[in-house]
Amino acid sequence: MEHSSAIVHDEVTPCTAIPRLFDSKTRETMRHAAQAMHSILCKVIRHYATDPAYRTLFNFDPRLEKLILAPCGHNALLPFARYDIFLNEDTGDFVFCEINADGSSGMNEDREVARATRLTGAYSLFNRTHAIEGNELFDSWVDTFLGIYSSGAHASPTPHVAICDYLECATLSEFQEYQAAFEQHGMACSICDVRDLIVREGRLCTREGKPIDVIWRRCVTSDILSHWNESRVFINAVCDNLAMMIGGFSSHIAHDKQIFRVLRMPQTQAILTKEENEFVRRHVPYTTFLDERFIDLNEVIARKDRWVIKPTDCYGAKEVYLGIEETPQHWHDLICACANGTAGNMFLAQAFARPFRTLTMPLAEAAYWAQRQQQGGPRQSPPAPRLYANLSGLYVFNGEFKGVFSRLGPNEIVTGLAGGLTAATFWVDCEQRENSPAAPRA
Repeated sequence: MEHSSAIVHDEVTPCTAIPRLFDSKTRETMRHAAQAMHSILCKVIRHYATDPAYRTLFNFDPRLEKLILAPCGHNALLPFARYDIFLNEDTGDFVFCEINADGSSGMNEDREVARATRLTGAYSLFNRTHAIEGNELFDSWVDTFLGIYSSGAHASPTPHVAICDYLECATLSEFQEYQAAFEQHGMACSICDVRDLIVREGRLCTREGKPIDVIWRRCVTSDILSHWNESRVFINAVCDNLAMMIGGFSSHIAHDKQIFRVLRMPQTQAILTKEENEFVRRHVPYTTFLDERFIDLNEVIARKDRWVIKPTDCYGAKEVYLGIEETPQHWHDLICACANGTAGNMFLAQAFARPFRTLTMPLAEAAYWAQRQQQGGPRQSPPAPRLYANLSGLYVFNGEFKGVFSRLGPNEIVTGLAGGLTAATFWVDCEQRENSPAAPRA
């Protein structure tokens, strides 16, 4: 891992020594969850575009609303997304945690941790009696990307692709892996800071003046609003159709956390089928604004273990607070500080869903123990596996389920900022291979 490309902000990705293994039944459960939600969200995005009254359900910055309604040169409403769920592996039930659109990441972490896991003796032994398949999230995305781009009226057979973000926020190692994937498919690809783009002779160009045919937008809209004046060249070029953009601003409708509130509202229920509304009722946690006009704040304070509060539009679990992890006094103070728009950002109150836990072991702990033993240190028992909470991120490329990002955390909130670990994800057919020795039984 230390020599892999999974280096984020100069730090090796923290990962587990134990992979997550899923069977075909679980794969179908995840596929259903991801693709059903994708279909629902596409209906919402279409309705937002055509019904001005429906738009008022969302508390969006007026600048953002204009961007959402701007054309992007293709019809893929939600080309790239990761739907994060808490899956109960005993029952097969699941609850959505949040939805990440164009700023989604973790693909390279998954690939590199899987590569490292394949080097272990345990993997080799297991692979003798089971067919194991990992995620493939690079070539499949390039193929999907090209399919969307080729649907445009002015598509080039060899487009120049620009992966655009605010580079201080970007996972550059992951961008570089995708840059290599695009180049292996015969396309030029540049990694660009949004603020460095220029317009020359009616074309959007890189800082060096290379014309751009198509953008993969990796910058989230909250960062665009924060850097509005510095980003005007990019914003105007996209709105003027100077380059196609895969990941139109309309995907923010799904990305913004208030989507869970809107999905349960009568105006959305009216455009969904009976089956889709039942899907929302079962799998989307109750969510509303943390505002006395919409919820009894005293109830949220008194029953803290039932609630999560979070801003409507942030990422990386910033300012997400779980009542179950707070003292009564601190929880009271948080509600007072965040309710009714007091904090500047609008906050949401969401019903808390307890994550499913499985045994795992941080790779760093296992490696440290092994190195000490090899160096002749005192004989010690290996570190014991511990129960960690699971979060499964379901990748969907233009409506098709493609794989899972498995993250585990020692606490109820599963994030890298709170000691989270990335686990390799493998699909196991659970059938013995022909002509192989019998698999040992547990």
